[in-house]
Amino acid sequence: MERIILHSDLNNFYASVECMENPQLKNKAVAVCGSPQNRHGVVLAKNIIAKSKGIKTGDTVNEAKQKCPNIIFVQPRFDKYIEISKKVRNIYYDYTNLIEPFGIDECWLDVTNSVPLFPSGIAIANEIKERVKNEIGITVSIGVSFNKIFAKLGSDMKKPDAITVISKDDFKDKIWALPINELLYAGRSTTKTLGRLNIFTIGDMAKANPYIINQHLGKNGLILQLYAQGKDTTPVNSIEYKREIKSIGNGTTMPFDVTNVDDVKIILTLLSESVSKRLINKGLYCQTISLGIKFNTLETIERQMPIQMPTNSAELIFKKALEIYNNEKITQPIRALSIRCSNVINKIIVQESLLSQYKRFEKYTKLDDMREEIRQEYGWNGLQKAIMLVNKRLSNLNPTDDNTLQKIAFYK
Repeated sequence: MERIILHSDLNNFYASVECMENPQLKNKAVAVCGSPQNRHGVVLAKNIIAKSKGIKTGDTVNEAKQKCPNIIFVQPRFDKYIEISKKVRNIYYDYTNLIEPFGIDECWLDVTNSVPLFPSGIAIANEIKERVKNEIGITVSIGVSFNKIFAKLGSDMKKPDAITVISKDDFKDKIWALPINELLYAGRSTTKTLGRLNIFTIGDMAKANPYIINQHLGKNGLILQLYAQGKDTTPVNSIEYKREIKSIGNGTTMPFDVTNVDDVKIILTLLSESVSKRLINKGLYCQTISLGIKFNTLETIERQMPIQMPTNSAELIFKKALEIYNNEKITQPIRALSIRCSNVINKIIVQESLLSQYKRFEKYTKLDDMREEIRQEYGWNGLQKAIMLVNKRLSNLNPTDDNTLQKIAFYK
């Protein structure tokens, strides 16, 4: 039986929610941005009017103002977006339990087994589209196809408030002429490599010599070619499906350029404690620490080092991140920092040669536990390192606040 897959994409989600909740924003150019004061001032989402003025996701506040002087900036309210997202997913559940999120505003739905209850997959898509509009107050674009990749491509082809069907009979006519970068997972680097091979469209990719693709892009290139040929067979995994976590990280953009090691230590302390807490909550230990550094020129580097014994200790993560920083002998002003813990495992096997390391780990674990107990009773500032007193403006970036630190989970 041929699968029927929908990909539902809430149009301009953050901006749509803000416009829905505030009638005064109606018929005005609106962009949702982070805090310009804390230099998170980039466009996260924009409404249709702002888009028509040339404003793009990722534009800075200044760039957006230059394109549209009358634009209205709204700070994000992630709790509200999550609330609306859940309401929309409750609508999806009326049609299938095979729902796989692709971010807060996108989902795949496998409605193959629901079709006997409805005239067709297109009928389900139409019903969902109208219910989201009438019950929630925002619009959605839906792609309908026989696999996930083409369903996602379909939802991107017509926006807003549209349905696009890509079938086995017509997918070559509909999508093979599209640029290769419109295919999911064909990123900038891959697109550049394919361009050097004179592969510019999805059709070019589908018809290319697989030996050449493998030679230049390896296994991932061959998978991408199968996608272009309509041979994607990946299932829609339900929300309850637990993916294996590959690494966990946090990052932040500072409210000003950092130029001295004390300020770096403050940020690394915040990031280390935040990452440590998330590892502990998931019962994980990491074996590699990575430090990402973005300079005020927007150039970014990432360096990593293995650690002798797996850890989730904030202090040990901090010490390794600081060691990486010191090794780089950095002189340029720093705009943003991030820490990523990778090669995660869910238990420690202690070798005899590492007993001394394990005792040190236990000591720091007790410190982490004590700090958490004190903070549970007296709040975030109940116990802090002395270095945090050096710069109150930085130390006030609470790592438990999603608006100041960007939480990142990487999955297999």
